[in-house]
Amino acid sequence: MAFVLNLAHSGLLIGKARDLASGAMLDEFAPEDGAVELEGGRILANFLPELAAEPDFAARAMALLQQLFATQHACPDNECVFLILPETLGTDEGALQSLLGRITARFPGLLAHADCKIFPYGSSGCLMALAAAKQQLTRRDSSSSLDGGQAGGRLWLVAIDSLADVALLETLAAEGRLLSQEHMGLAPSEGIVSLCLEHASQGLRLDFAATDADLGRTPAPQALGNLFTQVAQVASGALSGIYLPDNGDERLTELWLAAYPALAGVLDRQTRLVFPAYQSGELGAAGGLYRLLHLYQGFQRGSLSGEVLQCEISAKRYRATGLFSWQAMNDQPPQQGS
Repeated sequence: MAFVLNLAHSGLLIGKARDLASGAMLDEFAPEDGAVELEGGRILANFLPELAAEPDFAARAMALLQQLFATQHACPDNECVFLILPETLGTDEGALQSLLGRITARFPGLLAHADCKIFPYGSSGCLMALAAAKQQLTRRDSSSSLDGGQAGGRLWLVAIDSLADVALLETLAAEGRLLSQEHMGLAPSEGIVSLCLEHASQGLRLDFAATDADLGRTPAPQALGNLFTQVAQVASGALSGIYLPDNGDERLTELWLAAYPALAGVLDRQTRLVFPAYQSGELGAAGGLYRLLHLYQGFQRGSLSGEVLQCEISAKRYRATGLFSWQAMNDQPPQQGS
């Protein structure tokens, strides 16, 4: 069943944009990449200069939360929050619990609600969290109707990540995957994105969502191709757009290109490929939520229509897809698989 949502509030603080207004302008005017010196040479990146003194990811995450709540909206207090974090924390329980402890101590109301969840799955965590939000909000509405109460409620998605890690950057540089003056590659960045979702009768409609985790049994292109095949089976017709996480890294490009033929039945000459990471820089776990916000704003402005696919490929294990359209007042949902 389709799920329709509105954004009640949102916030954004990323390397190239310090608020929603500047984030919306990245397609037309993106600031130049900054230079970062590594042992192997100079790379181009988009880190926030005010975080330069923060020694590690946990400290930068705390600083990003502090800035978001100080400049864009108040910290959610005892509301349901789904927190999207880097994949590395999903395999390091000690680091994850340490970060959550710091967050709870500094912002005691942020994760206080009984239904709060953590999604340490990288950018794919955005669509995984959105699918969970659909279940949570529709269940609340059903309960409210049965109780004779008022349907509604809201839920926050908050994503944080930073690629400002010297060891990670040195590894990516040694593999030739970073953007520099000499060759293409990804421009590492950092940031935080927050979306407050409300179940609604008109707005962005999630028509389909699916996730895959790489457990070593299926080659990554084939696994992503399986997700694309599912999308092709449920789409109502040709996709008007596809949001992809491509960031200039050839390995990532090769991965989605190998799976792309599975979408052949829902592509036409008007299908537009959208690559927000080329303007924003690589935001890691925050990138998926930034692309979802970009997609929402595109429908809202009228620059997107029909059905649009969002594809997320996390750095290590996870992949996810979401199929979206816009539900206007009195619209009928599209007939899937026609």
